[in-house]
Amino acid sequence: DNIVNIDNNDEEETSFDWNMIVYLQEVVQDYFETIM
Repeated sequence: DNIVNIDNNDEEETSFDWNMIVYLQEVVQDYFETIM
């Protein structure tokens, strides 16, 4: 059911996923800078 819902809301989910990817990239970058 979850997979079907994601497919039905493909456009909204894609925008959300892209925003999360950008956010995670910043978080990961800060994380590695802290380690280094």
